Amino acid sequence: DTELSTIYVPGTPPMFKKPDSPIALGQDTGSHYVDQHAVKFRQHQFEPAFQAIAVRNPSKRFDDIDIVINRGSMSTLLQFSKGLTSPAFTMTLHTIGKTLIIGRMVKKGQVGSAVGSYGRNFETAWTQQMEPDLQDADGHHRVIQYKLGDLEVVVRHEADAYIPDGAPENEVLLLAAPLGSTIQHTSPHPTSVIRAGRFIPQDRVMELKSNAKSRPVEQM
Repeated sequence: DTELSTIYVPGTPPMFKKPDSPIALGQDTGSHYVDQHAVKFRQHQFEPAFQAIAVRNPSKRFDDIDIVINRGSMSTLLQFSKGLTSPAFTMTLHTIGKTLIIGRMVKKGQVGSAVGSYGRNFETAWTQQMEPDLQDADGHHRVIQYKLGDLEVVVRHEADAYIPDGAPENEVLLLAAPLGSTIQHTSPHPTSVIRAGRFIPQDRVMELKSNAKSRPVEQM
């Protein structure tokens, strides 16, 4: 982590690679980010996403978008709307034109591993980053757009892995993004964009979940 935050575009998630079985996993240790964007980009949490969109789809406009949000906040709001019990949460709301941008605020940037948690060790054992230029990447995030009732919603989410079913799209980009292809601004902590990785179709992207045998499946 440096003062200059860097993203790879399009980037590539790790490949799902089933290890030889049986396999024994140790419990997770150490700390991890609650939300990288809420910590590293506290003032402009969606700037990395907008920078990536500016490179991948420079003609994209948000005039018809009603809500921009991340998956975690979306899940929290859906639970809240259903009346389900959830910890207290704080979100930031900004409007630009007709678009509502919902950010997330966290009390702690990093938290320790929960007792009985195996998720991160599971991902390490069952995935492998295959791109030589992305070995220092600490996550892969995507932005998807869909209809939620009458609302046009853009959601940022993290992709844990991809299914190695066929060859990824032949798009290998190793040069720094040229001037003019990224968003120019005067933020004290701008985002550097490096073109690297291979685009993986969305229908091959995976969310990985693990669960201790002693815990109900519903808690995954």
